[in-house]
Amino acid sequence: MEDKESKHAQERNSFLINNFLDVIIEMELTGVITYINSQSYDDFGYKPDEIIGKSAFDFVHPEDRPIVEKRMREAIAQREFFSMDFRVKHKEGHFIPVYSKGSMSRLEGNLRIVTVLREVTELKEVEAKLKEAFERENFYKDLFTHDINNILQIIQSSVSLLKLFQNNPEVQQEEIHDIINLLNEQVIRGSRLVSNVRRLSEIEHQEISLTSTEVNVALENAINFVREGYQDKDITIQVDLSDTKVHIQANALLQDVFENILINAVKYTNDPSVSIDIHISEEKNIEKEFCKFEFMDNGIGIPDSRKEIIFQEGNKKDKSVKGMGFGLSLVKKIIESYDGKIWVEDRIKGDHSKGSNFIMLIPLAKSQEIKEVRQRID
Repeated sequence: MEDKESKHAQERNSFLINNFLDVIIEMELTGVITYINSQSYDDFGYKPDEIIGKSAFDFVHPEDRPIVEKRMREAIAQREFFSMDFRVKHKEGHFIPVYSKGSMSRLEGNLRIVTVLREVTELKEVEAKLKEAFERENFYKDLFTHDINNILQIIQSSVSLLKLFQNNPEVQQEEIHDIINLLNEQVIRGSRLVSNVRRLSEIEHQEISLTSTEVNVALENAINFVREGYQDKDITIQVDLSDTKVHIQANALLQDVFENILINAVKYTNDPSVSIDIHISEEKNIEKEFCKFEFMDNGIGIPDSRKEIIFQEGNKKDKSVKGMGFGLSLVKKIIESYDGKIWVEDRIKGDHSKGSNFIMLIPLAKSQEIKEVRQRID
C-alpha cells in the first residue's frame, strides 16, 4: 500500500514539475546539472537529456558568468538562499534574460543546489521602455526649462531697456526698433520650442500616417513663415524647382521640417545678409525613387565633429552652449517616419566655415496616389 501511494506521489510530483511554467534545475555543488524539467525546451530550446551532465555555467552569458559563479560560491559557503538576474544561452545562439532563485537541499544524502529560472524577456523590455521614457521625460524637462529660461531672461532684459529708453529723448528710434525686433524673435523662438515639444510627443506616441503631399505648398508656407517672423533680417531664399508639382510620401509635419531647417539657417548666420539656396531634384536607387532636398546656407557652418550629433536629442548636454539639436532632432524623427534620410555637409567641401548644406531624401509618392489626391482636389 505504501509503495503504491509512494508511486502515485512520485507521478504527481513529476507531472507538476514537468508542467511547471518555470525551469527547475538540480545541480551538484560544482555546477554539473543532475536534473532539469521539460520547460527547458520551451524556454531555451534544449531537451533535458541535452543538458543533464553538463555544467550550468556553460549556458551562462560570458559577461554574467563571473558574477553568477561568485554568488553561487557565497550561497554554498553560507548555506543561504540566493537570487540573481543573468542571461542564458538559447540553443539557437541568442541569450534569454532570466531571474533565478534557489537554495541548498540535501537529496538522497547529498547536498544539491536547486534553483528555479524564470524567463523575463517581456519584463526586461518593459523595464527598458520605462527607463527610456523616464530619461526622455527628463531630457524634455531639462531642455525646455533651459531654453524657456533663456527666452524669458532676454525678454526681461529687453523690457527693462525699453523702460529706460522710454523717457530718454537721446535714444534713437533705431535702438528701440532693434529691441522690439529682439522681443519678436524671442516670441517666435518660444512658439517654436512649444511646437517642437508637441510634435516630438505626437511622433513618439502616435502612429504616423503618410499620404501624397505636395512639396511646393509646404515649402512656400515655410518660407513665408520665416520671412514674416524675421522681417528685420535681410533674407534671400532661392528655390531651384520647376513649375511641375512634386509629391512625396509625407504629411502635415513636412512644413515643420522646412521651417526648422530655414530657421536654423537664419539664426546661425553672422553675415548681415542671410542667403539660402534650395535645390530640389529626383534621385533613384535599387529600391525607391526619392525627392532630394538641399538647403545651402551662408551660416557659421558645422564642424565635422558635430555633423552627426546635432541630430541627437541629447547633444546639448552643455547648457551654456547654444545648440541646434532640439529642432534638428525633431526634423530627423519626422524624416525617418517618412522612411527618409537626412544629413549635413559643408556648402563648400572642406571648409565648414562657409556654410552648411542640409540634405534630405524622402520617397516620392506613387503616381496612383498623386492621381487620387488630384481627383479629391478637383
